[in-house]
Amino acid sequence: MANEMAHYAKDCWDAEAELSSGWLEIVGCADRSAFDLTHHSKGSGVKLLASRKFKEPRPEKQTTITFNRQIIGKQFKKNAQIVTQYLENLSEEEKSALKDKF
Repeated sequence: MANEMAHYAKDCWDAEAELSSGWLEIVGCADRSAFDLTHHSKGSGVKLLASRKFKEPRPEKQTTITFNRQIIGKQFKKNAQIVTQYLENLSEEEKSALKDKF
């Protein structure tokens, strides 16, 4: 929940194990974005960025699938998540081919 995360975290996930003594958090993962680098840069006055310039632009085609999760949920019920994960994991070629069918 938002009130359980550190102020800098955009999202958090915990893995817990139930031991004979009770539940124990064994892993905590936080999406810190660029919090550390941003604050180190501000504190030190040094830009902490890495970049690489290319001789020419490298355009890339990227097809994005937008889901109407309400319709998918009604149609596929308990398998809705499997369907959306399958579609999200399609290669660029598969997404383009699918787009061309509709």
